[in-house]
Amino acid sequence: MARATPEEVLAAAAAGGNLEGVPVPGGVAATAADGRSQGDRAQGVTVVESMKEEKEKSSDDDKAEEEVKWVGQYSSSQSILLVGDGDFSFSLALATGFGSGANLVATSIDSYDTLKKKYSGAESNLAELKKMGAVTLHGVNAKTMKLHTDLKMRRFDRIVFNFPHAGFKGKEDQPHMINSHRNLVKDFFRSASLMLRPDGEVHVSHKTKNPYRKWNLEELASVFALFLVEQVDFHIQDYPGYNNKRGDGQRCDLPFLLGKCSTFKFKIGDIKNKRRVRKTSPMPYSGSSGNAHLNYQPVDFSPFNPTAFVPQMPQPQPYVPFHMPSVPGAYSEFFARETVQRCHLAEAESHEAEVKLWKSQSSS
Repeated sequence: MARATPEEVLAAAAAGGNLEGVPVPGGVAATAADGRSQGDRAQGVTVVESMKEEKEKSSDDDKAEEEVKWVGQYSSSQSILLVGDGDFSFSLALATGFGSGANLVATSIDSYDTLKKKYSGAESNLAELKKMGAVTLHGVNAKTMKLHTDLKMRRFDRIVFNFPHAGFKGKEDQPHMINSHRNLVKDFFRSASLMLRPDGEVHVSHKTKNPYRKWNLEELASVFALFLVEQVDFHIQDYPGYNNKRGDGQRCDLPFLLGKCSTFKFKIGDIKNKRRVRKTSPMPYSGSSGNAHLNYQPVDFSPFNPTAFVPQMPQPQPYVPFHMPSVPGAYSEFFARETVQRCHLAEAESHEAEVKLWKSQSSS
């Protein structure tokens, strides 16, 4: 009796039948003891395995979708710095929604002992955040946070400051109060602009009615090349568990009336991911701005190019009193090396001057 080829066995399995009278390889009977043919059982195994693979693939897709969770305007895939978080309830709302606080750095200007005295829920909120893997920092000033030991080397996808306030030292519509608030937010923008990852955003939630609109957030942010890309309504219901606090005075643990408010989103440069750098050549003073001597021009994020920082100059032609082919090449190599060294020196001096200017503005 002829032995069935593997192709014939597979064909019979696909057809759901068997090869009657034809021995299958290995001498296995064509019909099983339970009455099902070899082809039927092979087809059943194939269908089961196919269904199992589809189920596993579907499960993997669902798992991938579940890994990224959203709470309000924020995603569990983002590295987030929260500034001036009061009793840390906003940070806890995000961590709870994400199922983890591993991507959160939550800060407050108050010390841990002060927080426990001011806010009834601060201690428990901090304990929960630490259990969920969040980093919590105290004594962090929003104005100078870039210089903080635990923050100066870090970059974030989102930097969030909800309802910034410089303290209750008068009525909100008084000019000195408005200026005090503006100075706080301006210095915050200065620090935040240096702590963003490429394509990162700075978020400020703020009331939009008078006198709060007089703070003019867009103007303050633009000084540091931060431009408004989106403004969305802020709804406290989007952050379950968040309790906004007055944060100052005898009623510091009480909430304040939110009213109509928005989250303002800023990015460095424009939506094409361009940033602005200071041009070294002086500009004539027009009398309209204290920063008129600074000229900002957009440049793309690109690898460091030393020649871009060196004024263009004609290539010197060395004097060669006699024929020596190796001299021009050697001289060119020396000149190129010298040019790069001058570039690095100029860049170091510029960076040092920038740091001194930044520190002097922060202390003033």
